[in-house]
Formats: sequence, C-alpha cells, structure tokens
Amino acid sequence: MPIADIAIICALKLEADAVRQHLKELSEFQLGPYQCYYGHVERPGDDRYPLVRIAVLLLDRMGNLASLHAATLLLREVYPQHILLVGICGGFKRVKPSYKHGDIVVSDRVFYYEPQKQKPTGPENRGRELFWSSNSKGKYLQSPLCALAEMNRDGVPMLQVDTNLIKVSCPGEDTARYKPTTHVGVVCSGEKLVADRTFVNELLTLNPKAISVEMEAAGIATACLGTNTSFLVVKA
Repeated sequence: MPIADIAIICALKLEADAVRQHLKELSEFQLGPYQCYYGHVERPGDDRYPLVRIAVLLLDRMGNLASLHAATLLLREVYPQHILLVGICGGFKRVKPSYKHGDIVVSDRVFYYEPQKQKPTGPENRGRELFWSSNSKGKYLQSPLCALAEMNRDGVPMLQVDTNLIKVSCPGEDTARYKPTTHVGVVCSGEKLVADRTFVNELLTLNPKAISVEMEAAGIATACLGTNTSFLVVKA
C-alpha cells in the first residue's frame, strides 16, 4: 500500500479525473471498495517539500457515512499528514453576493447541521462545528496546510488559486475575463443535496457565518478527530 503526504477525497468521478491529471507517475490501487490513484507533484525551489506524494480516493457514493469510512481507511493504510476534500458545492449568494460559478470555497471549519432533538413543539437543532482536529481545540493546527486558510492583514485568504491550471470554462462566464475568487468560511455539511433557498435560509439561521453547503466534509472531519492529521475542504 502506498504512503502519501496528502490524501484527496472526491465524491464524483469528474472531480477525481480533474485532480489526477496533474499527478506525475500516476498509478492505481484499491482501498476497500474505493478506486484510488497515486502520484506526486513537484515543487521546484522548495527545499523542504520538493516532492509531495498524493493519493486520490473516489467515493462509491455521496454522503458523510461514505467519506467517514473512506477517510478512516486512508488514515489506517496510507498515513496522510493531511486530507483534502475536493469537488463541487453550493455557495450561499445571500452571504457572498459576489459569488460566481467557479469561485473557490475553503473551510475554516465545518458545521454538521443534521443532529436534532425531536420535541413536541418541533425539532431542536443540535448541529456542531468541527475544526481541523480535536487537538486544535478550535484553533488551527500548526501545519502548512491549515495555514493556507488564514487571512493576511488585508483580510485576503493566503490560499489563492493558480488560474493557469483551470482548463474548463465556467458555465455562463466569459473564461477569457473571469478569474476565480477564493472565499474562506464555515462549510455546512449534511446528508441532503440542497436545491432550496428556504432550506439555505434555515442553515444561515443556524450558522450565520456559513458560506456554502455540501455532503462529505463532516465525515472526514470526524475521522480526523483525535489524530495528528488535519483536513481541509477546497470546493468550487
């Protein structure tokens, strides 16, 4: 079984294909029920990390149960220092009016919105926020990956997108003029494929700092709790 510095989890094949085309010396392996790919990226001029080994795992289904199981297997067999969740998500335009197709969302924490207590007066939400790791106690772990989501003095995310790597045009956008923007904030995660503005408003009532919603981040965050492995959501 290969050893990776970074593991990347994708829920859809088109997401995994987009990632693996940037890996050198690409090979394939199977991890439980999951199709995986292994390769590396080179970092010329970086004496500390000249080469980064990367494993890409394609989930067999969407949802946090699948991502929890997959991340647990990666931690046990591949030993990544960091796990990234990469793919597509739904952005909250009410919070970020400047959102455009293709903009990048980076998590500074994950809000798992599903837990509830069912009471005679109706459901009482008991959602919880998940940070980089239980070791961080609400603060970023001291790792190169987690530092990417911090802001500089001007409030601009330190993680920026190399637009030269983007080969697919954004729907409804003039690719020649369009440059993606990076947004950092709370990512909502649950078991619902959300396409309802009323439900989005409910999520924002529960967590006004939320900027997007998706279906796998809480599972990965849970798997990383109590470990020295950090996680990050990077979605568009």
